Amino acid sequence: MAVAAIALLTLAWGAALPAGATALATHGALPTLVDSQCVQPGQARPPTITLACGDGNAVAKDLSWRTWSDTHAAGKGDLVQNDCTPDCADGHFHTYPAQFALTDLVRAAGRAYFTKVTITFPGSRPPTATKKVEVVTDCFVHPPQAFIPKCPA
Repeated sequence: MAVAAIALLTLAWGAALPAGATALATHGALPTLVDSQCVQPGQARPPTITLACGDGNAVAKDLSWRTWSDTHAAGKGDLVQNDCTPDCADGHFHTYPAQFALTDLVRAAGRAYFTKVTITFPGSRPPTATKKVEVVTDCFVHPPQAFIPKCPA
């Protein structure tokens, strides 16, 4: 399963920011979250983010965060992805060192969430990745719970 295809297996998140808004005023407030476990309440600085909620075939693991602010987060870890050969049930998982950036904020249940994961491969990358940078949208079109963010418009 290609990392780019993960965008089809999206997570969920709340209402979009007002036009022109670039940051949320969270000084002294709660940190921005990411929906790291698909349909659980979000987390700040999680060690793992499930990127393919439908089947768990792509996971960002062993994450260490260099930055975590109101508007973006950056860190490194491993993309662990199923090659789905001959099919996803019988495929094998491979590990690719990667850098992860989280951006694009929305609100859900009164909290700010990142909805975009940009994955950069400094070395080897999944054979299905056509470039060194892959972008995954991490949100649901129709969230199953109020605390799960909705994709921005």
